[in-house]
Amino acid sequence: MSAPSYQELEKGHPVNPIPSKQPITPESTLAALKANIDTTQALHVRTKQELKDAERLYQEANSNSAEGRARAAASWKHDVSLLAAHILIGLCFWWALSAAG
Repeated sequence: MSAPSYQELEKGHPVNPIPSKQPITPESTLAALKANIDTTQALHVRTKQELKDAERLYQEANSNSAEGRARAAASWKHDVSLLAAHILIGLCFWWALSAAG
């Protein structure tokens, strides 16, 4: 079973930014932060699955044909790119939390 795609995660867990032009109330801020935490947790699960998949492909590449090695290398680069994007999203959430606090 593969992990859901990033687009599926976005649909299932939309990120609700903290309103900047409206008065910030504790309720709206808390609701936005909870939604962002849910999204971050879903992305964390997805990232863990992608890293497991990448490790499996890497091991497969070391024991199989040149075609398998090429496929694993391409997948590994994709997974590392997604991991970097998830880290960036996490840093944005951390920044939003520290700015709101």
